[in-house]
This record gives sequence, structure tokens and C-alpha cells, in this order.
Amino acid sequence: METDNSENSTSQSNNGGNFDPYFVSSSDNPTSSLVDVVFNGMNFVRWSRNLKRSLIAKNKEGFINGEILKAAVNHKDYPKWKRADFMVVSWILSSMNSELADDFGYIDNSMELWKELAKIFCQSNGPLIYQLNKEIDNLDQENLSIVTYYGKLKKLWYEMQNLRAFPTCTCGALNTCSCMFLKKIAEFEEEDKMMKFLHGLNGGYEGTATNVLSIDPLPSINRVFVITQQIEKQKEVNNMTNEATVLSSSAMAAQTHKGGQF
Repeated sequence: METDNSENSTSQSNNGGNFDPYFVSSSDNPTSSLVDVVFNGMNFVRWSRNLKRSLIAKNKEGFINGEILKAAVNHKDYPKWKRADFMVVSWILSSMNSELADDFGYIDNSMELWKELAKIFCQSNGPLIYQLNKEIDNLDQENLSIVTYYGKLKKLWYEMQNLRAFPTCTCGALNTCSCMFLKKIAEFEEEDKMMKFLHGLNGGYEGTATNVLSIDPLPSINRVFVITQQIEKQKEVNNMTNEATVLSSSAMAAQTHKGGQF
């Protein structure tokens, strides 16, 4: 039986990866953290999303969401389930700070551990929404490049969207709506993002902001990003040209001064 499992694992690996959720690679380390930023008790939403992605990549998400239930002790798959589930538990605990990991180390079932964490730390999104709003309001370009500044904004907007997604119509009224209500709401949201992006740009882009706001209809946030990125590149070229001119002028002045001494 073990030989069959080994051959099956080898065959599946040769075919581009093992899709058996019970499969545990020899390179899988139970003490490894699956996320860059560990759970500290205050970042559950971000942390849980990143951890889920890692578990999906390892074909192990089913252990925490109920898709893969605990096998009966006398079932032939129980040893494989137990090994894989313990690995998931270890990954979760290793992705938390040491104090929290110790507090939850008594739970030896990954789904129970995940539910317990969600029950305790995901009761209300209010504090995180408040914090995200604060981060968005306070984020300015400063010494960041346009790409980095826009990327940070997009990350915060995405996290906010996950916490406070647009509600779904349950009465059916929007199914017969012909005024494109949802499209207009989305356009207002896009416009708010574009305004925030412009507002946070450095002072050197005031002219750009003025020109963008004079366009009717207003361009999308992605279009504004492209425009400002092009201007940023042009500024870099101009700075290099000016620097080269200054260096050339300084060299000529020094040579003239040296020649006048003879």
C-alpha cells in the first residue's frame, strides 16, 4: 500500500504537481511560516487572506474550510489525514507570533483552530476599516515613485473592498433597472480614488492635476496613473539633461580658468 502511494506521488509529481490534499512533500517544514507578516492579534483579515493563499498553493485550504473532513479513526485514510492536518496546524501556528501560538497550541485540529481564531479576532471589521481609512487619508507620494505610491494605494483600496464590499440587491429591483445605477455608483467610487491619487502627489505635479481635472469626462484612475508616470519619466530625463549641462559648463569653466593662469 505504501509502495502504491509512493508510486502515485511520484507519478503525479512528474505530471506537474501533486493534487492529492493528503500529500505532504519532503520539503514541507512544519515550523515554516507561510506568510511574510505573522499574525499579531490585530491583523487577522490581512493575515488570514495571505495564509489562505499559501494553503491554496499547497492544496490544503480544504482542511480549514470544511471541504476535507476528519476521517474516521478506523478509516484507511485516517493516518494520511492526521499527518496532513497536523502539518496545516503547524503552519498556522508558525505563522503567528510566539505568544499567540502558545495560547492556541492546545488545538490540534486545523479547522477547529481556524474557526476559533476567526471567532475571536474577526468579530468586527470596524477598527480595521477605521485604520484603513486613516492610512488612505494619510498616504502621500513624498519620496515614493509613482508606481510605488499607486501600488500602496491600490493595496489599501483592495483591502477596504474586501471588508466593505458593495451590497448585493436581494429584492430584484436592479434586475429591471435601466438607468445604469450600479455603473454610476462605480464611477463615483472611481472618481473618489482618482481625486485621492492626485491629492497625494508631490507639489511638482500640481500642473498635471490641474490639466487632468480640466478633462471632461474625467479620466479613469488607471489613465491618470499612466499620465503621471509618463510625466515622471520626462522629469527624470530633464533632470539628467540639466545635470549633464551643469557638469559640462563646470568643466569648461574650470578649463578656461586653468588656461588663463598660463
